[in-house]
Amino acid sequence: MMNILFRFISKKFIAGSTPEEAMISWNRLKSEGVNITANILGENSYTPQYVDRCIELLRYVDNVSIKPSALSTRYLNLEYIAQEAKRYGKSICLDMEDYSVKNETIRLYEKIINVHDNASIAIQTYLRDSERDVKRLLELDKKVSIRLVRGAYWKSESKKIPCPVFTNKYETDRMFHILCDKILESENSELICATYNKNSINHVIKKSQELNKEVEFQFIYGVGKSIWRDLNKQGYRVRLYTPVGDIISGMGYLLRRLNDGNRLFVLRNLLE
Repeated sequence: MMNILFRFISKKFIAGSTPEEAMISWNRLKSEGVNITANILGENSYTPQYVDRCIELLRYVDNVSIKPSALSTRYLNLEYIAQEAKRYGKSICLDMEDYSVKNETIRLYEKIINVHDNASIAIQTYLRDSERDVKRLLELDKKVSIRLVRGAYWKSESKKIPCPVFTNKYETDRMFHILCDKILESENSELICATYNKNSINHVIKKSQELNKEVEFQFIYGVGKSIWRDLNKQGYRVRLYTPVGDIISGMGYLLRRLNDGNRLFVLRNLLE
């Protein structure tokens, strides 16, 4: 029974088990004018094939999200993927994983944008460090592109001592808006707003219009379809985060979707 349930859930939240299988979803989304970022499922699961699989994804989509924990020689592997992406006229994004690799991920991003201008990084606003980390990035003498997310590891991170995350949802929401404003107000930065929270979306739209700044809205595949379609119709740049892989590799990802802070909203999307 559980196996059937997870197969049903995986079809909602995973674009395909292989790039070829995911092409059906990608082509449908592209026909609607939606941009794609693809991600290979599995964390802290280095395999020798990971770099080749990331480069293979660049044949199909214009952006690949990379998990630093899956890279063996992290900077050298990342630099090679970024170089290949640039050769194809495409881009990469460094995913932010759990807190243990947060500082190294930021250092990797700082190094890579000194060499390549086609990289972005995710920052999680449920982290108490997030404001300091964004300030650090905005002070770099380079254009930075920041995908702002609330964060998907709260359940495990909140058990750590000392606790690296806000324990109150209000604080996370407040920090999301503060950092959206800081990124938009900076002359040398691009905001990728990754949320399906309508209050946050409206906040970003209003602020970006005041500053006459472009913004990209990003959504998780399978969640918030009516919201991203509405933004797409209004002419905003929309990108979907589309995982690729089998159910076993994606088990952690699927469980995080089910443990999402707005669980009712996510469950409602399962029935769409």
